Amino acid sequence: MKKMCSLPVVKLEVFEISFFFSFYGVLYLHKVIKSVFDALPHFLPSFGTCDARDFGIEQQKSVALMWFSSNNLPTWQMSSSERASLLRPQGLEDLRKTSPAPRSMKQRLSDPAWAWPLATLGFVAVFVPIVLLILAVEDPDVGRSLSHDSLLRSLYPRNILTHLSALDEIAKEHNGTRSIGEGYNASAKYVADLLYTKLARWCDVQLQPFVAPVWERTGPANLTVDYAEGKWRVEYQEGVDFAPMRYGGQSAVLADQQVLEIPDHGCNVSDFADVVGKIALIREGLGAGACELWEAAWTAEQHNATAVIFYNSPKRRSLLFNRIRIVAWKEGDPLMTIPVIAVTASLGQTLALASAAGIGRVDLSTNTAITLHTTHNVLCVGKHGDDDNRILVGAHLDSVPAGPGLVDNASGSATLLEILLLLERHHPRFYTHNKLVFAWWGAEEVGLLGSRHYVRTLPKKEKRKIVASLNFDMLASPNGIPFIHNGTDAPSVVRQASVQLQHAFEQYYNRKKRDYEITDMTAGSDFLPFLEGGIPSGVLPFGSIWWNSDRRRRVQDRRAKAHFWRVREHADGSMLSSDLIELMSQAAMYVISRLARHKELAAYLQGDVPLE
Repeated sequence: MKKMCSLPVVKLEVFEISFFFSFYGVLYLHKVIKSVFDALPHFLPSFGTCDARDFGIEQQKSVALMWFSSNNLPTWQMSSSERASLLRPQGLEDLRKTSPAPRSMKQRLSDPAWAWPLATLGFVAVFVPIVLLILAVEDPDVGRSLSHDSLLRSLYPRNILTHLSALDEIAKEHNGTRSIGEGYNASAKYVADLLYTKLARWCDVQLQPFVAPVWERTGPANLTVDYAEGKWRVEYQEGVDFAPMRYGGQSAVLADQQVLEIPDHGCNVSDFADVVGKIALIREGLGAGACELWEAAWTAEQHNATAVIFYNSPKRRSLLFNRIRIVAWKEGDPLMTIPVIAVTASLGQTLALASAAGIGRVDLSTNTAITLHTTHNVLCVGKHGDDDNRILVGAHLDSVPAGPGLVDNASGSATLLEILLLLERHHPRFYTHNKLVFAWWGAEEVGLLGSRHYVRTLPKKEKRKIVASLNFDMLASPNGIPFIHNGTDAPSVVRQASVQLQHAFEQYYNRKKRDYEITDMTAGSDFLPFLEGGIPSGVLPFGSIWWNSDRRRRVQDRRAKAHFWRVREHADGSMLSSDLIELMSQAAMYVISRLARHKELAAYLQGDVPLE
């Protein structure tokens, strides 16, 4: 009768784990494990055919008990005398005689049962070194701390384009826009879902709600002036002679209205005493002493004017398009309710003469609406690095209502999202010495309201922890050139650090031997609230410009006088510049990674030590 032995559990686990991590493939794993079971009795001397001649006296006793057990002899039912008889030397000698001679190592290895295990071991011996070699070629720093250059090489524009494609689909599902409302909410959900699912271990994900006013035109406007009691009526053309101003009140229909010109650009409250029940006519003020249009319009409404007409200064060619609203509007601040329109300088002067002569009656109708929306910023506050040295990296996520905003600014938002995913993927090999905070701002296109809300509500203690802010806006225009904001335009308290951030971007372009231009750091994007809040800012902005000049066309091979606004609003995926995405995203990664890893960041921002 064939003799069998039990295999210890610990041996089984060792072989299972070994073969599982051999990368051999799930398809053949069951065959390999079965082969191991079949081959072990032929190879391991402790089991095999249970040859008693290979054992010591105590092992022989154990083998004898296992032999009787395997032959259905219940040793547990034996009396102590029967067991002693079984284990006497003569009994062991009988057992030794019945055991076949042990096989040699060569005989055991030549058994067919060892074909799969040996093939697996050979495969692992060849495959693992090849994998390690490939990894070493792909990433020279494998097994070590990841270098800046290796991190930069792992940033692929195609991954950024994947995010851009997703945001483009969101716009298509929401009437072609990602502005405040459902389109923006879906965009924010896309970003937040990725952060929650892939970055929860790297950062704390936060949604910061706030209220933003949204102004929209719901229909055409009409302006007619009767200069001679019905004998000379002139109907003016919207968009040429006049236009409603943004946040210029709700819809209204006014008939037979008298016009009263307000002197001194509407800056003196006392000049509004007689405006009750009339339209206030105010000339645009220029220079440092001029008051804001919002202040003049709000004063007119407070004195019960029925509407406000602003007319251009003689030097202005285009119609005014200012927001008639507090610049840094927040929940609870007032908004206009009476209509506010802009007219040309010539029309304004005509109305002023008519007003002075006591003639001229105005019919005005507007179709506009101001509604309040609750929207939010998306934040990812890093869990690693020095909490007292925070670097805030931001891009606005919303678009203008007129288009999907893939250039402005899905390109910046997608770039930051991919950079963040890359940093998480390589952590802790790429460890950030300083804490990174990533932000996707809402309501930028209606006056930087998301970033303003963040800075305004930040406790002073937390604000002091932010030593630098970086802003990325419009990185993929088909008609763009690389720009860097001029740090010398920053307020004096943050000028030195802002210049150092400018130099960091310049260093990248100089290393790549790529042309770039320095542009004014005045307004237009989310860096402004940080500068106003005393936080240094560096900006990689405007991969597009308003117009490309003939000089730029000649020097940089750009389309001369190609209009920026249409590209900004209506650019779809086919119009994005993958070359510019690659250049500017790598510039962003270059600066972010070096600032995050800099052990003397404060000294660098003061110009005392180099970037690396």
